[in-house]
Amino acid sequence: MNKFIPLSSLKDTTGIVELCNKAGEPVVVNRNGELKLVIMTKDIFNEYFRIRKPNGELDIEKEYFGINNQNSELEVITIQKLKNPAEIVRICESIDMPFPTIRNSYDELYVMSYKEYLRRKAIIRLVKKTF
Repeated sequence: MNKFIPLSSLKDTTGIVELCNKAGEPVVVNRNGELKLVIMTKDIFNEYFRIRKPNGELDIEKEYFGINNQNSELEVITIQKLKNPAEIVRICESIDMPFPTIRNSYDELYVMSYKEYLRRKAIIRLVKKTF
């Protein structure tokens, strides 16, 4: 069962990192009852939400398709930007790609729109059914 938090709680960046580490699953962020973002640790993202080929290898072409056509400054979100939740929602919804969130020079969390989260879950279910 996913944890749900309000968008305003993103301002407490230390608390978000701790919550994601303790939860052991994606944390869903809502704004006025509407599901907007999903935040998770790097480990959870790498294990469950990377797009993979049927043999289990990372599908680099699908994983990063289109990101080079976007503004390169949006490829990484610093932990300080989480303190501006409306901006994070705008970035994630406009690109529909998961973004690493950088803290102390390394990626600690991944943030994606709820729409992208659902899309990746559907791909994972489809791949699992083929085996």
